[in-house]
Amino acid sequence: MNGIRTLGVAAGLAATLAMSGCLVTSHSSADEYGTRVSNSTLNQVRVNQTTGDWLVATLGQPNSRTSVAGDPSVEIWKYDHSRNVSSSGTVLFLFSGSSSKRSDRSTCFELHHGIVSRYWVED
Repeated sequence: MNGIRTLGVAAGLAATLAMSGCLVTSHSSADEYGTRVSNSTLNQVRVNQTTGDWLVATLGQPNSRTSVAGDPSVEIWKYDHSRNVSSSGTVLFLFSGSSSKRSDRSTCFELHHGIVSRYWVED
C-alpha cells in the first residue's frame, strides 16, 4: 500500500512538472516611429559639403524645419525617431509581469544656404 501511495505521489509530481513547461509564456514587441538616422549615415555627412537635397534624398523630409531668427539663410532640420519595446510574461498563471521601454532620439542638422554646417544628436 505504501509503495502504491509513493508511486501515486511520484506520478502526480511528474505530471505537474511536465505540464508546468506549458504554463510559461512570454511576448515581446518593438514599434518604431519616425526616421532613424544611423551612425553609418551620419558618417557620410560632410560639414560644409553635404547638401539639403542629399539629406532629403537619403532620409526623406525632416519632421521640422526651423529658420533661425535674424538670419534667413540658416535653418535647423530635425529628424525624430522613437522606439517602444514592450515585453510580458506569465508563469503558471500565478505570476505575471510586464515592462516597457521608450527611447527617443532626434538628429539635427544646421544648414547655411542649403549646406550642412554642423549636426548633432539629442537623446
